[in-house]
Amino acid sequence: LGNTERVIWPFSPVKLDKGTISVWGRSYGLNALGLPRKISSAEGEVLSSESRIVVTLDGKEHSLAMSSDPEFTEKLDWRVGFKGNASGAGLKFEVKGWVEQDGLCYLELSYEPDGKRTAVVDGLRIEFPLLLENSKSLYCIGAGNNLAARTIRMLDEKDGLLWSTLETGRAGSGMKLGSFYPSVWIGDNHRGLAWWADKIGRASCRVRG
Repeated sequence: LGNTERVIWPFSPVKLDKGTISVWGRSYGLNALGLPRKISSAEGEVLSSESRIVVTLDGKEHSLAMSSDPEFTEKLDWRVGFKGNASGAGLKFEVKGWVEQDGLCYLELSYEPDGKRTAVVDGLRIEFPLLLENSKSLYCIGAGNNLAARTIRMLDEKDGLLWSTLETGRAGSGMKLGSFYPSVWIGDNHRGLAWWADKIGRASCRVRG
């Protein structure tokens, strides 16, 4: 409905410096697949360690090594684009995405067997290790942005699995199959991380002592 290809007040131009993308109030350091190594928001850190992809093959977990930076393909005042790739656990991953002036980090991630051998994947997850002191509250919305399936709660202070869409995804949504939440936020009064997806998936929150 308007011209979005410009800096819109109150946002400021996106900056790219030595692999770090800075927008109004926050900054991101990204790995080869566009996942955050580091997020700073409101003058504080969001992550306790780097994000990672973990693949389960034949009952064993494999963490992808992603030491390199993505290739930055576009530098505009309102958006920085990138692409990248990584391999591990018999798979190769590719990503293309961008960071917008309001801090949205959009990723299109795909994977396939690395070579001719077929790889049977038992499980695959993306981990965003949030700092414990900021991981106080949960907000999520069910399938189709159905507010009847909305969940708002304080996270329990204990080790292990705290919350999973396998437990809460069907409540209020009317889904007969599946447990997908398209929108999840975890944080506190100062900062947090919001995750959104338009494809079927599953989210959970786990604390390790």
